Amino acid sequence: SATYAVTVNPAPTASVTGTNSICAGGSTTLVATGGGTYAWSSGGTSANETVSPSSTTTYSVIVTNASACSDTATITVTVNPLPNATITGGGNICSGQSITLSTPGTGNYSWSTGSTSSSISVSPSTTTTYSLTVTDPVSGCSSGSSATVTVLAPPVASITGISSVCAGGIVSLTASGGSSYAWSTGANSASMSDAPVAGTTYTVVVSNGSCTDTATFAVTVNPLPVISTIPDTTINYGQTITIGATSSPGSTLSWSPSSGLSCTTCASPDATPSATTTYCVLATDGNGCADTACVTIFVDINCGEVFVPNAFSPNNDSKNDVLLVMGNCVTGINFQVFDRWGEKVFESNDPSMGWDGTYNGKPLDAGVYVYQLEATLVTGDVVQKKGNISLIR
Repeated sequence: SATYAVTVNPAPTASVTGTNSICAGGSTTLVATGGGTYAWSSGGTSANETVSPSSTTTYSVIVTNASACSDTATITVTVNPLPNATITGGGNICSGQSITLSTPGTGNYSWSTGSTSSSISVSPSTTTTYSLTVTDPVSGCSSGSSATVTVLAPPVASITGISSVCAGGIVSLTASGGSSYAWSTGANSASMSDAPVAGTTYTVVVSNGSCTDTATFAVTVNPLPVISTIPDTTINYGQTITIGATSSPGSTLSWSPSSGLSCTTCASPDATPSATTTYCVLATDGNGCADTACVTIFVDINCGEVFVPNAFSPNNDSKNDVLLVMGNCVTGINFQVFDRWGEKVFESNDPSMGWDGTYNGKPLDAGVYVYQLEATLVTGDVVQKKGNISLIR
């Protein structure tokens, strides 16, 4: 016979302890006992294994003793979802306004204001951040969030511009005090222009985000002064005509062009135009409003003959005392007079200046004198003449 001894070693008793319910995003430490070495299904090899499952998970551990005998234990870790702590309703408000903050989540609520309801109404005086914690009464899991309520500075609307315009004029106004503008005319920029036909009150709504303020501005429309002139008229060259104007009381007048006029600021200047001319008068009243009226003076150029009288009597009787070059259209002359010995006793280049019968300040004797004339007409023509003059005393 023969014998063989078999030794039976005691087996380990594996066990696992630890928190078997956590909140999403949390972790727990599992503790295994019963042996000398450990092999976790999650990869750990120590008695303590920290795990952070994203969903409910069953973990196992193999416990081995010195005799190489082993036992296995398991534990299920339940992952509880976090409650919804989203805040809706935050944003911008105007000073003095209120806003409601709320959450769609369920559970127990804890606001930074101390409120425990699902929604709160706040009216901060300055920009404020509010926080909320929502706790699941069953799992005890909680989550939090925050929302900022921005308090916008209130706009202060104002309008600047000229409050009085003349009829037909343009008014330009500028608003300030905010970031956007809405005018009663439909304009939406800070500045706007309009052509009112009567007195108008303009309104602008100034905004800073959702905050608004309103300003108004009254504009007076002043009528233009009334101004009129005589009808268009035809005159002969060299004639003078009075071109009167009538205007509103208190108006100041200004005529243009000034050529040929006796006055540019009077109501009825005399006009002696050398060619057809349109004279315009500007009437300006005390409000600075102005209007214009015009009259055209047509000049009929009928020059006729240029001639020099063949006799004159410089005896200071105010009759035929001066020898002048005669003509309707003479603008320039070269007029010379010679005695019978050929000596020049008079010369003139001015049609308005004639010979008074003297030479070097002394009266000349009666007799026959000779003249030579070159006259330039307004038409540009040049007339040349010569002849005798009898000086009678």
